[in-house]
Amino acid sequence: MAKCSGCKKSHLITYPHTDGKKYCRKCYDKVLAKEKKEKKKQKDIKAAKKAVSSAYYYDKKKLLDHLIESWKPRNCKTEAQYTRSLKKHLENEFTPDDIYISSESGLQMSRVDIVIGRKKSYRDFAIELKKDLKSSEFDRLKGQIHTYTTADFNHILIILVGKTEARLETELKKYFKDIKKCYRYSYDLKTIEMIKKK
Repeated sequence: MAKCSGCKKSHLITYPHTDGKKYCRKCYDKVLAKEKKEKKKQKDIKAAKKAVSSAYYYDKKKLLDHLIESWKPRNCKTEAQYTRSLKKHLENEFTPDDIYISSESGLQMSRVDIVIGRKKSYRDFAIELKKDLKSSEFDRLKGQIHTYTTADFNHILIILVGKTEARLETELKKYFKDIKKCYRYSYDLKTIEMIKKK
């Protein structure tokens, strides 16, 4: 009698499986049922990601706004941790073959926290995340925004987490207006906005 790899009991008849093990009838049925459930789960996940990718083609800005709104960062203390959390959240929603997501793509003297595009060379979104934005960092942020604008990103999103100095939000919005006014016809910038997350 052969021993079942599942229940570890000896049986007259065991069934060989693709994993190289042999099971009794009862354990074999359990293994098949588990595999079937896992395949269905993976199929559902793939279909959901495909649907999100399709939605990206129809209205990418609206979709990304929704995904960022649904993002719930947990146990994040540093700017880098927030960035990794958001990147992982977006990667869980998109199909890698359709939508390219990169963290910190090199760009002249600046580095974009997250770049999103339909392909690696496409610059649909530049996402810059700032934690506890202070006056001393504001000029650098303006320089980054200028760089992303001249690099032909379609959409620039500045995500603020933590405590931001109140007046900086007003100054940031004013700078957005200046950028759009100056570069309206020169580059591919369509939207630039600020999103606050708790």
